[in-house]
Amino acid sequence: MLRCAVPVILLACAPLPALANDADAMRQAISFCFDTEGDVEALTERVKSDGWTAERDEEMGLVNFYTEASADTFGFFATDGSFCHAESMTLSSEDTAMILQEVVAEYEYDFDKDDMGCTMLSFAGFGTATITSGGQDPVCGAENNSAVRFNFE
Repeated sequence: MLRCAVPVILLACAPLPALANDADAMRQAISFCFDTEGDVEALTERVKSDGWTAERDEEMGLVNFYTEASADTFGFFATDGSFCHAESMTLSSEDTAMILQEVVAEYEYDFDKDDMGCTMLSFAGFGTATITSGGQDPVCGAENNSAVRFNFE
């Protein structure tokens, strides 16, 4: 009976490495946005130095970034430095909110709501970080995808 339980437990744990990679990738993507505060050149350099790919799309006015470590996590930032977006196609908005709070733990911020009622962290002299679902038409939260949008002052 006990021999059967071990393989079942191992099978149940199999997806965890993928989710761990997604969480690690999301942590990195959020850090890229937060740490570089809208400085496009610094962000591009940081993304590349950490092994991610950065591709400039002049027509859209964006630099897209992604990593091979997680096909489900990516981001993009405006070439004018006005915003940065980190997105996961697997992590819930709640999980991403916890990751965001880990990344910004040493900084002061106020909790607020944006005009859609979504949770927003406001940083004095810096800007905001809003937690939403992922996708083209985000809502304030989702169980199977998420995003953080940084808007810089």
